[in-house]
Amino acid sequence: MKINTFISYLKIGFLLSLFASCNHAPSPTSPSRISLWVDMYHGEVTTFENVIEDLTQARVVYIGETHRIKRHHEWQLRILKGLHEKQKMLIIGLEQMEDIYQPQLDAFNRGELSFEELAEQTEWSKRWRNFRSYQPLVEFAQENQIPVVALNAKAEVIRKVGRHGLAALEDTERSLLPADIRWENDPQYRQLLDQLLMVHMPLTPEKLTPVFQAQVSRDEAMAENLVLALNARPNETIAIVIAGSGHMDYGLGIPPRITRRLGEHVHRILTFTNSGDLKLTEEEKKMTRSVQVSHDDLRFLTRPKSDYLLVTEAAENSEN
Repeated sequence: MKINTFISYLKIGFLLSLFASCNHAPSPTSPSRISLWVDMYHGEVTTFENVIEDLTQARVVYIGETHRIKRHHEWQLRILKGLHEKQKMLIIGLEQMEDIYQPQLDAFNRGELSFEELAEQTEWSKRWRNFRSYQPLVEFAQENQIPVVALNAKAEVIRKVGRHGLAALEDTERSLLPADIRWENDPQYRQLLDQLLMVHMPLTPEKLTPVFQAQVSRDEAMAENLVLALNARPNETIAIVIAGSGHMDYGLGIPPRITRRLGEHVHRILTFTNSGDLKLTEEEKKMTRSVQVSHDDLRFLTRPKSDYLLVTEAAENSEN
């Protein structure tokens, strides 16, 4: 799948020639690859230090990811450390942990469980394939008394919604989701996801409504769980949300649902380019179809993809 947003055409060599005097950083995974932070509102390259300084003013910081790209997780940890060095009160919200396991996560936060014990007691290896990608992040949090909050809804419930819709849930299943789930009045989010989700071979237009309801149900659950955690802490606390970028791109998904519950507040969204690092397995390739999303297809969106985008030089043999 190639999503032809304007940033896909930024060439690192061209950027370096324009901004040779700007600070730039090597990619954590591959020091020979250059990464540059771009302020998407001002249309300028900025420094990591400036990004961190701006994030200290926020109540919620969203850090998007492509789940299987190691570089994204390394930068998430670097951002967490940068904010911690500013001596800010922090909490971390994880999409990658279901809220039914918050008691086990609380025990880990208190230092009563090791990472391996947490993974075993939450069946993390079965419920999130690349769970070890988050080990450095949550262990740093544990060492520095930064609470971690499980944001996601129970996977089995979300899966049922995606197949049959919200109306198919039994009362006991529906009680595991927020009472207030608003999916019918979000036309931009629906239009964007309808375009992007068609990359999945089994999906047809008539199947998109329950899939969208599942996405929104997950967003609402993550928003509710984060706001409950924030409201239990001082107003100066900064929440760092770690989730797939599809839950926050263009300010859609989780952010407006947190604002609905928390009220107006300062927030920032950070995302990263894939830069050819996402490799599909042969099985995944069989389950996908080619989808071209042009600039014209995205012109209905009213804001940039994120506040800050980390542009990394394309990997060798990249198709991007």
